[in-house]
Amino acid sequence: MSRPKKPPTHTLWTQHLEHGRFREWYKSGHLWLEENGQGKPVVCIFQAMHPRGGDGFTWGFPVGEEPPPPQKLPQRPQSGSTDDTDEDQDILD
Repeated sequence: MSRPKKPPTHTLWTQHLEHGRFREWYKSGHLWLEENGQGKPVVCIFQAMHPRGGDGFTWGFPVGEEPPPPQKLPQRPQSGSTDDTDEDQDILD
């Protein structure tokens, strides 16, 4: 089979990990989601970049949409903080 003649319906994104932590997304290819003549889905994937430091998963988001930003890790209170709130409890919840 050859590359579809229509523009891609999705962009492939791969998570970049650094020291086991999710740092950023990078574009890794394109995806075409179509139906065959019997109404069943057919997927064509072109992956230009193979995951390096990724988790092995590639995610497809509709063209024009970007994946969510990496979640920020909870910050520990600085030593000597006089704040009486129990931030460690927030991290555990």
